[in-house]
Amino acid sequence: MALKTPVEESPKANALTKDQIKEFKKAEKDSEDLYGFIRLAAKIVEAGDKEWARKVYKKAEDKAEDYENYCFLADQINENLGDKRLIGNAYKKAEVKAEEFMDFAILAVNISEILNDKEWARKLYKKAEGKAESSDEFFELAEVIQEHLEDKEWARKLYKKAEGKAESSDEFFELAEVIQEHLEDKEWARKVYKKAEDKKVEEKPANDLFKLQQFKQKQDSKFYPASYLSMVIGFCLAIYSDGDLERIIMGITLMGLGVLIWPRNPEN
Repeated sequence: MALKTPVEESPKANALTKDQIKEFKKAEKDSEDLYGFIRLAAKIVEAGDKEWARKVYKKAEDKAEDYENYCFLADQINENLGDKRLIGNAYKKAEVKAEEFMDFAILAVNISEILNDKEWARKLYKKAEGKAESSDEFFELAEVIQEHLEDKEWARKLYKKAEGKAESSDEFFELAEVIQEHLEDKEWARKVYKKAEDKKVEEKPANDLFKLQQFKQKQDSKFYPASYLSMVIGFCLAIYSDGDLERIIMGITLMGLGVLIWPRNPEN
């Protein structure tokens, strides 16, 4: 694929002052890592020497080591310089380092949007599909493929895979809405919506039990202090009664009340 550097005359180095040239040369010599060269290149671009900045960005590329490094470099070049050739080079190296579903998916989106290279993006989306495992991943991939490549048939196949991986009612509901809206397939959307409703019925007892447990925990939290305080006061009354039978009886009564209201786990 041929990526051409934008036809744009860069201001020459003599656009910089002697002090700027001296400062930037020292900074270039002192820079040791990716981020140091990237910061310097941005300053040089701002000062007006894009040609020099390109050379510094190439030095930054030599310092990049992993997927995140190359993607960050491409983003910075795009933001500050807009050199498609340098951006493409960084993305090529990022592709080599990509491993996970999200790596390939994000790379494909960036290449589609920044470089407008649909063919390259398609290859990366295919790699992302090979890494996808969950319903959400197939769902997200289908959305971006339909948006960036306008490939409705590929998106349909991915939505089908998303349906096969879906487990919760929320996943089925969301899928049904997208099938209705993006694919305009009412019959399929109706079937998926039915699955969502059926799954919701299955989930309801579990959800109700969870809410009941939450309510009980909230109620129990109100009783712990009162129960503890009742037992402590009762214990003190009984111990420090000085033989007063009435205080002993009251203390024992309070301790018994504390034990009685102490929250218990119904399973025990």
